[in-house]
Amino acid sequence: MLLLLMLSLTLCGGAAEPEAEETAEETPASSAPMGQVEKYVIKGRVVGLNAEEKTAVIEHEEIVGWMSAMTMGFPIRDDADWQKLKVGSQIEGTVFASDDGFYVGEIKVAAGSE
Repeated sequence: MLLLLMLSLTLCGGAAEPEAEETAEETPASSAPMGQVEKYVIKGRVVGLNAEEKTAVIEHEEIVGWMSAMTMGFPIRDDADWQKLKVGSQIEGTVFASDDGFYVGEIKVAAGSE
């Protein structure tokens, strides 16, 4: 009888163990972040605005760690940031980049270029 009880416990314990392993393997994947957002400082001059697409064309310095100096369009998501922009304004802000795309936020306009 004791042998039968030990065999029964062993079989039940063995069956439960793989389920625990499967759950442990699934948990990290399901709780993994969707996409990490990288932040970069952008400094430059606004040379164009597209209100329909809410993008600013910025002639920017090198964005260290991300891209060399050039002129290109950047989406602006925040309405308060968008309202600050005028063609000719010198700005500093943050580029938020992820696998889903990029945009500029946290915009500060240099005094005297408003």
